[in-house]
Amino acid sequence: MGGCDQPFILTDCSLEETANLLSPVVRKEQPEPLDVDMFGILTDDSPLRYIGFDQQGCHSSLVYQTPNGSRYWCPDVSSHFKPVVGKIYLTWDEVYKMYETYGEMSGFQIRVAGYKKWKGEITHRVLVCNKAGKPRGKMIDSVHPASMSGARSSCFKVTGCKALIRLGAIKGITNYVLYEFSENHNHELVSSENMDLTRKGKHLNFDDLHFVHAMSLNRVGATVAHRLQTSLKGGHHNMRGTRNSYKNISRDIRMFIGDRDVQLVLKKLEDRAKNLHNFSFEIHHFEGVLQAIFWADDVSKLSYQLFGDVIAFDATYSTNK
Repeated sequence: MGGCDQPFILTDCSLEETANLLSPVVRKEQPEPLDVDMFGILTDDSPLRYIGFDQQGCHSSLVYQTPNGSRYWCPDVSSHFKPVVGKIYLTWDEVYKMYETYGEMSGFQIRVAGYKKWKGEITHRVLVCNKAGKPRGKMIDSVHPASMSGARSSCFKVTGCKALIRLGAIKGITNYVLYEFSENHNHELVSSENMDLTRKGKHLNFDDLHFVHAMSLNRVGATVAHRLQTSLKGGHHNMRGTRNSYKNISRDIRMFIGDRDVQLVLKKLEDRAKNLHNFSFEIHHFEGVLQAIFWADDVSKLSYQLFGDVIAFDATYSTNK
């Protein structure tokens, strides 16, 4: 070529054929790709370096780190359960249930962050991780000792987590479209074995409430009832509610009964008198306060006829009833 021994090589350009001639078209210089070993993904224009895999029981997550040392946990969940940008949901309940299920499978709890309205109608809604937001600082004035009182003790801490989903309401109908999904958390996710310690995990369902009530009818306290339920379900990670949750439910049942405990006892004795043969009872009260109750069934009356002895006792002595 051109009287040269070596062929002419065209670098970073291609030949474009036109009607009359072949003209070279120079390509733009491409940026150098990121090193795969150093940077895995890009989030909010900040490079994140993959540093490991975090396993918390049945929950797993991918751990990334920014150049300044901040770490992020990305839940390793099947794409079938992840929110999909652009998907339309029929109702708000469907959206909430979807993100709540995704959070339970990932290891975090959710809450409603807020919404926007236009002419009285909701146009946008946001669901965030329950660790979103930053704690408010407390102003302390040394002149006023009351301002130096300690804050309420709590094991729950917010970390400013940015994991969320944003949805827009479709005008005229109840549908919502998901237009933003951020899945990285700036805190470790909860282990599957400790999900019973979360806010939702402490809430008991109807079966648990019925179990606590049935145990109380058999004079089994809340602490023992919690131990029995833990054994029956194979561990605390398979059940809902803590020991304090059971105690609170037992307390609420007693408060619901309140001052009607005497009426419940009398109603039970009246039902026995109607349905049991030769059953009778007597009560003694003074100024509206019940003083004593005596009851006897058919067997007790026959025993009195044979032996002529009567034993009276306080059925609630030393039982904290």
